[in-house]
Amino acid sequence: MAMSAFNKAGARLVERFDTSVTELELRYANNRLIGQEGDENVRRIYAGQMPGSDYYFVGGITELNYNIRSAGIDAQGGHTDARDGVGNAGARLYVMNIALDFRLIDTRTLEVVDVISYQKQIIGRELRAGVFSFFDDTIIDIAAGERALEPVQLAVRAGVERAVVEVMSRFYNVSDSGVCASAIQAEGDPMGPGQSQTAANVSPATAAIEQSRANPDAWNDRRDDNLTALRGRS
Repeated sequence: MAMSAFNKAGARLVERFDTSVTELELRYANNRLIGQEGDENVRRIYAGQMPGSDYYFVGGITELNYNIRSAGIDAQGGHTDARDGVGNAGARLYVMNIALDFRLIDTRTLEVVDVISYQKQIIGRELRAGVFSFFDDTIIDIAAGERALEPVQLAVRAGVERAVVEVMSRFYNVSDSGVCASAIQAEGDPMGPGQSQTAANVSPATAAIEQSRANPDAWNDRRDDNLTALRGRS
C-alpha cells in the first residue's frame, strides 16, 4: 500500500523487499550463463548499474482493538394470548480501533528523519426486527435486519496513504495542508472529519512540525548550511 501511495505521489522507487530474482540473474550473468542479443554473446554486469536509495519507509499496524465499546438494546412484546402474536426489535453498536506508526529513515546515516502516527475508529451497527403471529390456521414469522461495518482494510489503506502524503509534504516543502481539507471532506474523508490548519486550532507541537516543514534546510541543518533543498537538489 505504501509503495502504491508513493508512486501516486510521484516518488522514484527502488525495490529492496524482494530482490531474489535480481540476485539470481546477477549470479547467472556473472557465470556467463545468460545470453544477450546483439554483438555481445553474454550479458555484461556494469559497475553502478543499480540506483541506490536515499530513504526507506518502515512501520505498520501497531494497534488492533477489536471491541473498545459496544452497546445494544432488545425489546419484545405481545399479548398474553400466544395466538395474538409477538414482535421484537433490537439494535447493536460496536466500536473498534486501529493505529498505524511509520518512520522515514535516511539510508546512509540511519537517521529517523520523520515519524508519522495515525489512529482510526471503526464503527459497526446492527438493526433487526421481527414479528410472529397466527392468522387462522396460518403462521406468520417475518424477520428483517441489517449489519454494517466500516471496511477495515480501507481504513488501513487510508491511514497508509495519508502517512505517505504527510511524508511527501516534506519533500515538496508544503507547510500548510489546510488547502486540501475542504476537498478531502467533500469526498468523504475515510479517516474521519477534520479541521483546517489555522492559527486558532493548531497545537504548539503541530505548529513546530509545520514550521520545520516550511524550512527547506530542515533535513540538512547538521550537514551543510549552503544546501537550499533536500540533499541539495533543486
